[in-house]
Formats: sequence, structure tokens, C-alpha cells
Amino acid sequence: NVYPATEKQANVFSILYRQWEEGIPFISQGAVIEEVYPKATTNNLKKLFSNKELWTLLIESGPTRGTIQFRRFSKIEVVILSKSS
Repeated sequence: NVYPATEKQANVFSILYRQWEEGIPFISQGAVIEEVYPKATTNNLKKLFSNKELWTLLIESGPTRGTIQFRRFSKIEVVILSKSS
């Protein structure tokens, strides 16, 4: 299956992937929000994620409160929607 993602959602996945490549599989939601949604008034990234199904398939809570990570064993292709789509 292919699930569409907005540019900001794809940026969230990029951040998580970068962390994973660096051997740090999780990151605080606040750090992600600060980078991707700098004007957000919440620290709950899930509230900013319009595609809840994509969130559920790819992201899970990290080992400490307020952190997130890729869901283990998720294999999914993410397609970025351009603004003209």
C-alpha cells in the first residue's frame, strides 16, 4: 500500500530516519515540532498529523515520556504530496 503524506509529515519521517541512522531510534516530540512546525502551540505531534492512519502505521511512543520513534517492523512507502496536488 502507498499512503500519501504532506511535506511536513515527510519531514517528520526524515527526522526520525536521521535519528535512527545515528543510532538514536527516538526523539522528543518537542524537538520535532520545533523543527517542522515552529509556530505550533502544542507539544503533541499527533495532533498536528492530519493523516492519523499514517501516524498509527509508522510511529509509536518512544521509551521515555514525550518521545516518538518509528514503529518497529513497519515497511511502508511514503509519498510526498506537492502543493499542486
